[in-house]
Amino acid sequence: MSSHQYYEISGVEFEKDKELSFVGLGPKNYDPNKRLWEEVCLNLTFHPEIDASQIEVFVHDKVATLKGWVPTRRMKKMAYRCASHIEGLKKVINEINVPPYYMDFISDEYDTY
Repeated sequence: MSSHQYYEISGVEFEKDKELSFVGLGPKNYDPNKRLWEEVCLNLTFHPEIDASQIEVFVHDKVATLKGWVPTRRMKKMAYRCASHIEGLKKVINEINVPPYYMDFISDEYDTY
């Protein structure tokens, strides 16, 4: 029977020996907050239904905060869900605003048709 196990990090599979494991011990200058910030930013950037151009992302102590504004409440919820699926984050704080004037314009537009 093999004494090797496999684990995956960001889609890359690694093999490790059961007796020897340094998983989680990164280089001295490794900053998990920076990695988490990048993942949140990438997820927001490449989500086809989120306009992230007015969203700012902050990560401190593995807690992500989203600030700024988006045009709809649906987009605000999607941004939160998009960030909350990232492995390693403890919490996501959603401080994104939806301007009332823009929300009214959008809802009026949909109600008309």
